[in-house]
Amino acid sequence: MRSLKKGEREMMELFWRENRPLSHGDLSELLKDTMSRNTVYLHLNNLLDKGFLQTGLSVRRGRTYGRTFTPTVSKTEYYAKQVADGCYE
Repeated sequence: MRSLKKGEREMMELFWRENRPLSHGDLSELLKDTMSRNTVYLHLNNLLDKGFLQTGLSVRRGRTYGRTFTPTVSKTEYYAKQVADGCYE
């Protein structure tokens, strides 16, 4: 399993803590003090490419609809695999 960069790990920690599907808007709101909206997009795409997230249902937000995202790996599974692979962070 690939390891996560600092910003990706911060985003995954948010998914694991919230324990619900999150949209880009939700993530941008929750991370507004540490990441710009564009950085949230960047990390979302990286996490999708690496297989850590999957797309969920579309939800209405204002006048538009947006995808939601859910983790494919639990926090315990991720850190257990990192220890097994010798990738200490």
